[in-house]
Amino acid sequence: MKSKFKIFLIYFLLFTIFSCSTELNSKVENTFLRLRIDKNKFKAIFIIPSNGCSGCISDSENFILKYLTKRDYNLLVILTSYRNEKEIKMKLGERILYDKRIFHDKQNVFFQEGISLIYPIIYYPYNGNVSFVSHQEPDALKKLQKYLQIKN
Repeated sequence: MKSKFKIFLIYFLLFTIFSCSTELNSKVENTFLRLRIDKNKFKAIFIIPSNGCSGCISDSENFILKYLTKRDYNLLVILTSYRNEKEIKMKLGERILYDKRIFHDKQNVFFQEGISLIYPIIYYPYNGNVSFVSHQEPDALKKLQKYLQIKN
């Protein structure tokens, strides 16, 4: 009896995990279409909220300042839930506002859709779909750096 319950529990958890992932991917796809973002132009898309896990957000902002401003790594950065351009300018510098690889989600669509809440998120488009979603885990930036073949 216990083994049947364990098997049921495992199947239930797997179903829950995959259905949540599918729902999130669907939200992401629809939001990209709504904002006319061609996700297939990029190897990765990095969504950074202004508020939430301050350490995660600071690490993410430092990552884009360190690497993205030096050369084009085929990475799109979306800044969401920033109050205005002045806040971005104060945190990241004025040149970020004019960088074509930085998308300022002025209407906070990602935040409103519940896609980017308190942690930065990295999406990896593949074959026309968003194939992998990485919430800010401890080594997510290292994985992104390796994926984009960024050298220190």
